[in-house]
Amino acid sequence: MNRDEITRKTSELSTIAHTTEDSKVEYWYARELMTYMGVRQMGKLQQSYYTSQASLRQFRRIR
Repeated sequence: MNRDEITRKTSELSTIAHTTEDSKVEYWYARELMTYMGVRQMGKLQQSYYTSQASLRQFRRIR
């Protein structure tokens, strides 16, 4: 992914971001992320999440 793509995606994600009242925490709702990611069913989003977690655990073991 090149720098322009990262900048564009960061900008897109910031349009659906929410913050706490004290503005210290930024968060996203899963349903809004589903639309952004083109996912139609919650189960598919959950599977992506679990797959990402497994990949991260494996990455941590390799390092």
